[in-house]
Amino acid sequence: MLNSPEQLIMWPFIRGYLPTSEFEKWLYINSDFESEAGNEFYLEVVSTNFDDQSELHVLKKKLEDFLRERWPLDCECMALSDLAVTDEGSEYWVRVFETISNV
Repeated sequence: MLNSPEQLIMWPFIRGYLPTSEFEKWLYINSDFESEAGNEFYLEVVSTNFDDQSELHVLKKKLEDFLRERWPLDCECMALSDLAVTDEGSEYWVRVFETISNV
């Protein structure tokens, strides 16, 4: 369940549904994120070159790791894109389907 403003912004950004410019605006005006993330991670996030696709890719992975650690998911559906393609034989998808059936 999404309980924090960070989750409501970051998951759509990670999944590609929130434009980078909107995430960037939120990041610079949200004073709570720094206290949630800690100074070191916050500085790393705000120092990202948002025009560099490779830096964005790395940032999204780090944000996902941060979210998963801070607010573990009951269901993997939050981390999936709306049009996620499944490889039913993979270990990842077994875990995804297990969490979906538990919700």
